[in-house]
Amino acid sequence: MSQKEIDRLEVMQRLSQREISQMEASRLLKLGTRQVRRLQKAFHRHGARGLISKRRGNPSSNQLNSTLSEVIVMP
Repeated sequence: MSQKEIDRLEVMQRLSQREISQMEASRLLKLGTRQVRRLQKAFHRHGARGLISKRRGNPSSNQLNSTLSEVIVMP
């Protein structure tokens, strides 16, 4: 887990134990309350695994295909 995901986990644990409100959690995470509700739902369903980015390990969606990049690098 990245440090950002660890911080989210700590905040979500405090939120689930009702130590803080959704508004406080959104302020701590610098997210909107809707995103905090989305994270809270994922945390309740999947635990800490629900807070990990689903994009991890996937290639960037903004990269060139390999043949085009070879043409650019090797003129």
